[in-house]
Amino acid sequence: MVVEVRVVGRQHVPWSKIAPLIRTRAGRPLDMELIEEDVRRLSRAGLFVSVKTWTQPVPGGRVVIFEVVERPVLQYVKFVGNEKVRKKVLAEKAGIKPGDALDPFAVEEGRRKIEDYYRSHGFSNARVTIIEGNRPEDKGAIYLINEGKKQRILWTRFVGNTIATDARLRTQIHSKPGFLWIIRGEVDRKEIDEDINRLKAYYASLGYFNAKIGREIEYNEEKNWILLTFVIDEGPRYKVREVRFIGNQRFSEQELAETITLKAGQYFNQAQLQKDVAALQEKYGALGYVFADIKPDIRYLAEPGQADLVYEIKEGDRYRVGRIDVKIGSEEVSPHTKLTTVLNRLSLAPGDVVDIRELRASERRLRASGLFLIDPVRNIQPKIVFSPPEVSDEEVQVAQPRRPDVRGQSPDVPEHADQSPMFPDRPARSPNGPPVFYPRANSPEGQGKIPAFSDLPAPTDQISTGGSPCSETPAQRDPRWEGADRLSVISEPPSPGPHRQILDRQIQVRGQSPQWGEEGGQIVPSLPESRP
Repeated sequence: MVVEVRVVGRQHVPWSKIAPLIRTRAGRPLDMELIEEDVRRLSRAGLFVSVKTWTQPVPGGRVVIFEVVERPVLQYVKFVGNEKVRKKVLAEKAGIKPGDALDPFAVEEGRRKIEDYYRSHGFSNARVTIIEGNRPEDKGAIYLINEGKKQRILWTRFVGNTIATDARLRTQIHSKPGFLWIIRGEVDRKEIDEDINRLKAYYASLGYFNAKIGREIEYNEEKNWILLTFVIDEGPRYKVREVRFIGNQRFSEQELAETITLKAGQYFNQAQLQKDVAALQEKYGALGYVFADIKPDIRYLAEPGQADLVYEIKEGDRYRVGRIDVKIGSEEVSPHTKLTTVLNRLSLAPGDVVDIRELRASERRLRASGLFLIDPVRNIQPKIVFSPPEVSDEEVQVAQPRRPDVRGQSPDVPEHADQSPMFPDRPARSPNGPPVFYPRANSPEGQGKIPAFSDLPAPTDQISTGGSPCSETPAQRDPRWEGADRLSVISEPPSPGPHRQILDRQIQVRGQSPQWGEEGGQIVPSLPESRP
């Protein structure tokens, strides 16, 4: 049992910095592994030269003792030679201050940060030297600064470019003259090196994969203005010899080839390639493959200037809409309004095959509604984000499609000799056996019957082309019903007066509220049928 925890050798380091590093506590069982972790934390803190520990037996348990040797404390931090930059700014960049542990590595890191700050602000020849602070016996840190002259870019030019003009290439770099040669335009050697990489990336996007770029710097007599020249060797421009697709199963190579615009025989173009990848992802996303992974692979050939373009496709699973969560930042709107305001503008519902085009159209409707805040500066606007379901793969596969619904009044029932099917005639199956029939509200004799709603099989890969939901059958309105069990209505010829038609309890009724009638002691839902 730990009776007490002691730290010996502490002189200047406050206890508030040491206490969070020690997890061993009095009143707890003695744990040597925990003590070793405490030693490692104290050593990594950079506050001590050495850390040792041992235990001492006392009545009732043991005392855990940590013996530390503190690093010397910085008594001062000074800057000598600075004229263009204030000492307050240099102290912030150095990252050390009086009272910190004197760590030679921290002092050296401060020197590097100060030098980088000078060079990023046009003092490309600035040098910073450590006078004091890099030895253990020192008491403080002193930096000697040689600022040099501040240099600005007078002009930027390009040599060897044929595919793009100088003006076009200047839009790809950051090192260029400032406004009126006064505001900005400082020389930054690191930025110039990064501009070389930017130019290489630009040329590679146009098919010049072997382009070589260098730079030359010329000074004026006062050494405060430079002429920056980029020397370019473009090399051969690559053409696409062949386009292939690997891993595609849902679409044939011909169907995918018709989607892309960068074809064999054309010069390589990165912007065109990115558009083609987006078009392929949208093609898969329209059929529910919203997580299809499409990666273009450029394979260089032995012949200079020739390359094959191979699309590696991982189609993944086909997804349906599962749970729809609506999140609105404002608390002033009631929960009911939140739900209806958003859901009424969505063209997809639970059970539908996810269509990336419909998601984007729904997102545009939300933005165009004028009901939500849109701030492009802060990237605030209505968004639709989809993610894989938090259920097992088996549950994803058996997700049920949307149930049929009836909007407004029921359609007119055509007259037949013995029956009038609303949909293509096919008796519905009951999950537990043969078709189940319920008595009609307007037929006490039970001559008219309607089968119970049956389970629907998985939909086909076809996509609905739209149409009026009231004038078409479910098979016409949504091809997912094709091949599924239909809901058949067996009824009598329509009488001159209005009569009632029974609706299954699982059918969603939208528009007018259903009317309730009582038949034979049984309450059944019904809707007024249209007059002939």
